[in-house]
Amino acid sequence: MGQIYLPLVINGTEIIGVFDSGSPYSVIGDTLSTKVKMVLSSLLDYGYFPFLYDDTISLKVSKSVFFHVRNLRSESKIAFRIIPNSNNFALWGNDIIDQYNWFFDYNTMLVTISNKPIDINVQNSIKIAYENKLNPLRKTCTLFLPKEIQLGSDFDIFNNLYQDHIAISDVLLDSGYHGYTKVGDKIFSYCLMIVNDAMYGKLIVNGEYKQNCVLVPTNGDSYVFNHITGKGNPVFNGVINISEDYNFLKKIGVNGILPLGKNEFYSGMYLDTKNHVVYLLNK
Repeated sequence: MGQIYLPLVINGTEIIGVFDSGSPYSVIGDTLSTKVKMVLSSLLDYGYFPFLYDDTISLKVSKSVFFHVRNLRSESKIAFRIIPNSNNFALWGNDIIDQYNWFFDYNTMLVTISNKPIDINVQNSIKIAYENKLNPLRKTCTLFLPKEIQLGSDFDIFNNLYQDHIAISDVLLDSGYHGYTKVGDKIFSYCLMIVNDAMYGKLIVNGEYKQNCVLVPTNGDSYVFNHITGKGNPVFNGVINISEDYNFLKKIGVNGILPLGKNEFYSGMYLDTKNHVVYLLNK
C-alpha cells in the first residue's frame, strides 16, 4: 500500500516523483531543478506542504517546458514549482495528470497512459465521480457518512451503516496522501474528515465522545462510507479518522482527504481525467 512513483523526463533527464492528484501543480526540489537544467522565471508562488513545513512557503517558478512520460510528450508545457532545501523531492500534480488518462495495474506494477479513453473493463469497479475545482486546481467529490455511529470496544457497529447519511462535500481525491492505521492485526488506509459540531457530537465510543474514531463494519469488510452517485455500494476500502479540527485540511480548504494511493484491496485504478471519473478495480 502507499504512494505511486512515476518516472518523468524533463529536458532529457529522467527523475522519479510521486503521482499526486492532491496537488494543483507539479513540484521538484531545488537540487533536482539544477540536475534537469530548469530555467527559472521571475514569478513566485506559494504552497503548503503539511508533512514538510508547518506553514505556507514561497516557491520559485520555472519557465514552462514540455515533459515526456517515456516516449509520450506532454500536450502542453507546464511551469514547475521549486521547493527549497528538499534535495530529491518531486511530485507530479494535476497540471501533469490532467493531460492524460491513467490506468495503474497493481498486479503487474505497470501504468498505461493515453490521451484517449483506455479500454478497461470497469464493470465490477467502484466509480467515484469528481469535479475539478479551480484556483487552485483540485479534484474533489462528495461523500456520505452515517448520521449516527455507535461503536463498542471491539469496533463493532451496532446500527446499519447505510440507513441514514450526511453528505460531506469538497473531499479531496489525493493519490499522494498515505495515511495508515492498525486495527487488530490488520493495517488499513484511512480517510481524514473534518466534521461540524452536530456530527461530532454523535460519535460515541464506549459511552464517551472521542475526537478520533476508527470505523470497521461487522461484516468483515473495511469500507466505511459511500459516494453520492453510488449510494448503497461500497466506495473505499479503509478506515476513517474523524476530527473536529485538522488544521492542515482547513489550510488547504477541503473537508476531507480520500487517499487514492496503491491499496491492497484493489487490483488497479483507472483515472479518466477527460470524464472526471476514478475507477477502483476490485480484486
